Amino acid sequence: MTKSVDGIAKAVPVTLPAKTVYMGIRWEPWAMQEILDGRLNGLSMGGSARRESGAPR
Repeated sequence: MTKSVDGIAKAVPVTLPAKTVYMGIRWEPWAMQEILDGRLNGLSMGGSARRESGAPR
């Protein structure tokens, strides 16, 4: 995980509680530059899912 330290992104170790739902995104360098330049300023997570039989609710 990264955390801003004095305006600089630093990798920091993180321990999450059991069963924590977590997702991260690895941006391609060109996309990260678009974000930093303010040309890309939104993200929409789309998709679909299907519950498998026996999966916890």
